[in-house]
Amino acid sequence: AVRFWDTAASSIQAVFEERGEETNVLKQNERVLGAFCDALGPAPVAFAVLKSDGLVVDAMGVRQGLRRLGFGRALALELVRRAKRAAAELAGPPEYVIDALPSSVPFWETLGFKPCGGKDSPTTRVMRRLCGDVAMAVDLLEDPPEPRGDEWWLPARRKRFGDAEA
Repeated sequence: AVRFWDTAASSIQAVFEERGEETNVLKQNERVLGAFCDALGPAPVAFAVLKSDGLVVDAMGVRQGLRRLGFGRALALELVRRAKRAAAELAGPPEYVIDALPSSVPFWETLGFKPCGGKDSPTTRVMRRLCGDVAMAVDLLEDPPEPRGDEWWLPARRKRFGDAEA
């Protein structure tokens, strides 16, 4: 875990240094969201790496000694805010689905996420077996707009939840 954080922290720090940004609580670029604390130096204390759509989380973490201080919550709330905005514009699905480590399920539940079902891709199925990941989702909109049918996220949603829910 220490080696992972050292590598991740320096890589994420480099992303923000290339852009010449000052660090403060939350900084982002297209695919990386970082939480910083000036008192702890220039390395991020938490991060989320996003897939190319800028919404789906590929990896997220908070330094072990700095958990329960609000850094992960700040990242997660920003991710949900982005997803809500995308859902309202039909640029993203009406629910936000994440894969949570079993030990982080209570954290995600405090943000309104609930374990969800649906079909997993073969890769996700293997990862669930290996890591015990739990699929969790939160509804983003009370009354989501009806999809037009050409949204980039619609085929994956139909595959996961079936045509009846999509």
